[in-house]
Amino acid sequence: MANTLNGQAPAAAVEWLQEKAKVADEAKAAGESSMLCPRCNAALKVTKFENVSVDRCDNCGGLWLDAGELALLIQKDSDGWFRRLGTKPD
Repeated sequence: MANTLNGQAPAAAVEWLQEKAKVADEAKAAGESSMLCPRCNAALKVTKFENVSVDRCDNCGGLWLDAGELALLIQKDSDGWFRRLGTKPD
């Protein structure tokens, strides 16, 4: 099954990816997410946090980041609390 994606030939795989991207773009424009919460499987909603669009679950309170969103949040971290997460206190 070389050169396949999701069990599909390359041309079909490209169409499949384009359709998934279209659905995701439409959902994001509507303020919704095309994904389900990885924790509880509920629908995610798009919300702004520090002026970055993130996916939020109203059911379990999870906050989910797409590629690049964590880096944007770290850049916008004005008082440094985000950078200090996971570091040992002095």
